[in-house]
Amino acid sequence: MPEGREIQVLRHRVSQSEQGRGCVSPAFDWQEAHPPISQVRHVFRAMPAATPDDRKRRAFICALALTGCRVKTLSKIRMKHLDLADGVLYLDAREVSTKFSKSFITPFMPVGGDFETEFRELILYLRDELNFAADAPVFPKSSTKSVPGTGFVNAGLSHEF
Repeated sequence: MPEGREIQVLRHRVSQSEQGRGCVSPAFDWQEAHPPISQVRHVFRAMPAATPDDRKRRAFICALALTGCRVKTLSKIRMKHLDLADGVLYLDAREVSTKFSKSFITPFMPVGGDFETEFRELILYLRDELNFAADAPVFPKSSTKSVPGTGFVNAGLSHEF
């Protein structure tokens, strides 16, 4: 077995033997576990913001950066789970899928004002202009309609997940 391959096998064995004991595998680089905030900001700034659907997608990226929540969890949050005044997201395991079915409070992380501003603007738009109630989704599905001769087109945001 070549020397490089021996090291890879050894790292893999160390990783397997230390799992569950709070040890970090030398083969795992924690710096690469998630993209740096500069890359997230680059993606966010490159996204279009012309339609309500575009704004929803941009706000989703902002919410990921602000809360650090899992995609599955964020996709099911409702308006009532947010407290914009305190910058907090309440995750109730009875209503939202969370890891280990635990309820907890997630404060917004200080990742920059542009993320928080964009996220707040979407919430205020949904609440004030589209009249979303407390039980309405924060990230609703897109609504479509049929236009003769054109086919299906985007008709804004629905009040459903």
